[in-house]
Amino acid sequence: MQPPSQSTLSPDLQKMIRRRSWIRTMKTCLHGAVASVVVMFGIALWRSPHFEVRSVVITGLRTLPKERVMFYAQDLIGKPAIYPPKRAVSQRILRIPEVESVRFNRFPSLHMTVHVTERQPYFLLQTRPVTGEGASPSPLPIVSRIPTFWVADRHGVLFRVEHRRLPGLPLVQMTTDRVWRLGDRLGAQDLRHLQRAFAAVQRTKTPTPERYFYDRGFLSLRLPDQTLVRLGNDAWERKLRRVHRALAFLQKTQQRAEYIDFTSADVPTWKERAKKVNL
Repeated sequence: MQPPSQSTLSPDLQKMIRRRSWIRTMKTCLHGAVASVVVMFGIALWRSPHFEVRSVVITGLRTLPKERVMFYAQDLIGKPAIYPPKRAVSQRILRIPEVESVRFNRFPSLHMTVHVTERQPYFLLQTRPVTGEGASPSPLPIVSRIPTFWVADRHGVLFRVEHRRLPGLPLVQMTTDRVWRLGDRLGAQDLRHLQRAFAAVQRTKTPTPERYFYDRGFLSLRLPDQTLVRLGNDAWERKLRRVHRALAFLQKTQQRAEYIDFTSADVPTWKERAKKVNL
């Protein structure tokens, strides 16, 4: 059945159709006007000097000089407040080794706040070169006129250099030929091994070692009484519990060990410390 033609429609129906067509036209014009206003307002926000970042405030700093962060953060000043170059500025600030993360204002503002989170010291690192493929993992003392300690955070990032030992931080002497620079990061496997070593010492309530010796997966400890404990590359926590029993036995029998070697848990060995003789 064919629909009725325009001429057969009643006057009231024709009037309703014209009204709906007019309403649709007005809505289209209104939407276009709103879009134009939004675009013009956006251009004004982008280009107008009245909507530029006027100042920057740095927060969260503890030991890092404010000027080092402001050197990069000041690039925000004079940029459009609605879309400042946060990403570029953040990447520059993160190049500072001491900085772990950066946050900015959540909403656009003429006064930007840059919140910096500094890296926290987790352990100290000293290095000595590899002496050869067949070298023994037994540690040797570092002889240096001015000691150098790399300060590392919990992610293994070396972010500061010290020439004195910081109290309360584990000291790790690591065998490596790698040339370290500020901002470098320990390998993931080495970091996991060190974290496991710290945890084993804590869980077994071992006296805080004078230093940890780490050599390609092998671990040794220098205890506060200068006894060297060699733990090999596995089962460190179980071996440390046996070390406690061995030390208790030596103390009971009034003996002192130069070293206790648990590299092989099945065949541990030890060497008695030579007694000093006054001549």
